[in-house]
Amino acid sequence: MNRKIFVTGATSGIGLECARAFAQDGDNVLIAGRRADRLAAIKEDFEQQYGIRVDTLVLDVSKREDVDAKVKPAIEAFGGIDVLVNNAGLAQGLDPFQDSTVEDAVTMINTNVLGLLYVTKAVLTFMDTIATDIKVTTIQPGIVETPFSEVRFHGDAERAKSVYAGIDAIQPEDVADVVLYVTNQPKRLQISDVTIMANQQAAGFMVHKK
Repeated sequence: MNRKIFVTGATSGIGLECARAFAQDGDNVLIAGRRADRLAAIKEDFEQQYGIRVDTLVLDVSKREDVDAKVKPAIEAFGGIDVLVNNAGLAQGLDPFQDSTVEDAVTMINTNVLGLLYVTKAVLTFMDTIATDIKVTTIQPGIVETPFSEVRFHGDAERAKSVYAGIDAIQPEDVADVVLYVTNQPKRLQISDVTIMANQQAAGFMVHKK
């Protein structure tokens, strides 16, 4: 389709699979993440496999100065933007509030809330919202098997693995399929909200494990 897609948090998990889905669909992708080596490897892989353009951007969305300095020049060099997949996010810890650390909470707020705000504000200078044909969709996945839990547990791979034991968890490519479907709808149709759960998941932490 040769649209221009900007994906944050694109070095692993849902972000990586979203970028891959768009690349397979013939779109050019601007991929952002904190790991330059991963971005370079993904760029080489996608360009060889799919014959599309891949630009990379080393970016920490939690740092406003990083976003302000880098996002606009990257989009200008990319030739504009049609779709933003504002995916970058993380979780830290799983303790009850009274036992959790303020540092973990601040890290999550800086990335998941402020990071989303910073990137959206930077990108909107290349778009507009309700007065135009720009669409906004919130996609809320349930339990997805990605490195997300390893980050949550500060690198404890065994504890992260236990999160997905006994349940057929959503895979990142499942979420990417939904993202691609949403963005491929005709101009007249906007899908404003999508909730995706694993088959054994009712909501949030309400999960049945075998």
